[in-house]
Amino acid sequence: MNVPAQFPWDRFRTEARLALATSRPAF
Repeated sequence: MNVPAQFPWDRFRTEARLALATSRPAF
């Protein structure tokens, strides 16, 4: 993955935490 380690990861973590919180298999 050739992406910055700030914006994408932050958003990715937020999405993952939201998915886990809502018990939704995002992957």
